[in-house]
Amino acid sequence: MAYTLYAMLRFSLTAVVAMAAMASVRADSTLWYGGDADNIDGIAATHGPVRSSTLYDDFDIAPGGAVVSGVFGSYLALGILGLGGGGPPTEADYEIRSGVSAGSSGTLIAADRAAASWSLEDDTTQFWRYRATVSGLNLFLPEGRYWLSLSPVRSVELYLATTSGENGIGSPLDNGDSYWTAPWVDAYFTPTTEILGTDRRPTWDFSYGVAGNPVPEPGAFLSLSVLSAFLVKSKLNRRTRPSRS
Repeated sequence: MAYTLYAMLRFSLTAVVAMAAMASVRADSTLWYGGDADNIDGIAATHGPVRSSTLYDDFDIAPGGAVVSGVFGSYLALGILGLGGGGPPTEADYEIRSGVSAGSSGTLIAADRAAASWSLEDDTTQFWRYRATVSGLNLFLPEGRYWLSLSPVRSVELYLATTSGENGIGSPLDNGDSYWTAPWVDAYFTPTTEILGTDRRPTWDFSYGVAGNPVPEPGAFLSLSVLSAFLVKSKLNRRTRPSRS
């Protein structure tokens, strides 16, 4: 037991640090998910040796920031993924940008080519849908709006599935602030409404997602510190209160 002020302070501070550490190692959660594929359309989003296409869609990071541990997307392929392409892609290129707008690439925050895992989401339609996931990232993003792209490295094109935001997580959802870049058709951060039109939907969003952990705001740790000080004071009051004879 702690019988001195120093010992009590040390115990309390240790408790605060331990609680903060526990918060930092909790299981990853979905920070943002644009929504389930709506089976309306898809747009080429593949980096190949002959031609490459990149799709950017926006997501928000809440106050306090977050550590991004992975990104994922839902892709459409004609039948079995391996037909004509030598099996599932083993890598994908990802980018995270800020300040993107029509004709402007904004600011590149992070980009790399990383290992990608694949899982089948649906095989009941002509176009089978697969989820590509890049994990193992450790990227801190402060509060703000960003744009994500995830392009499997593959010679045969895959198509990033559109979404209406159903079952989405976070914000924004179904706001249409998405852009497409494809040098082989002179598209450079072109609004997707110019590619897919507006006859079926007024705007277009895509089934991307971001995984990771939000960073607790400073107020959360301040509350722990205040609680710790209160416990110390209560302990001292009990020890210094005169005993009754």
